[in-house]
Amino acid sequence: MERFEKTLQLDNSVILPVFGQFDANIKQVERACGVQIVNRGDDVKIVGAERGVRKAWNVVSSLAALAAKGEEITEQNLNYFLASAEEADLKELEQDIHSTGFYHNKAKNIIACCRDLTEKFHGEVPRTLEELTSLAGVGRKTANVIRGNIYNDPSIVVDTHVKRISKKLGLTKEDDPEKVEKDLMKKLPKEHWILWNIQLITFGREICKAPTPKCGECFLTEYCEDYRQRMKKGGVQSNRKRKEKGKEEGV
Repeated sequence: MERFEKTLQLDNSVILPVFGQFDANIKQVERACGVQIVNRGDDVKIVGAERGVRKAWNVVSSLAALAAKGEEITEQNLNYFLASAEEADLKELEQDIHSTGFYHNKAKNIIACCRDLTEKFHGEVPRTLEELTSLAGVGRKTANVIRGNIYNDPSIVVDTHVKRISKKLGLTKEDDPEKVEKDLMKKLPKEHWILWNIQLITFGREICKAPTPKCGECFLTEYCEDYRQRMKKGGVQSNRKRKEKGKEEGV
């Protein structure tokens, strides 16, 4: 992640109350914003990701404004400034991801997830399934994507393509993603676990489309339980006839 920094010019009369007896609360700002705040005597440097730096800058500026007026810095007003900055941060993030849909929940989860990564995992993405799924917005599917693609740990990602096509191939009869995952772990060689999702996504988009698979172009028909069942019912033949009729009519 690209590092960003911003400097806040402060008088010594302001820095003393902000960084003196209230140093513990500056640490709280650092944790809440995921930044590093450095007192350099006549100014304050804030370093971190750009969004966190802007958030921390607003909080420290507010604390400094209180100190400049000779007002006492309390835990109550610190929490107020942090909450205000977080609310502004949330609204800004919602605007940034608005086009993705469900942006309210996504924005809350992103902020909560980043906070946990900073506070609980010291800025490192965890590796285990249990730790990953403890993060806001991270389910088993996302956790397995991270385990396989970042850490190269054997894992099977079950999405709509994997569930649908694995059932067609007779590798599972389950609908619950976790049960599908366990069935596939029993039947697939471990060295193919990570690639299974990537391969089936492409296969599902190009050939085994729902609800009209291109069985005539498929190289897995001899292994496909769904294909065999539809052949018995004449379903595949009917599809081919419709295709041929369409060509004859110029469709």
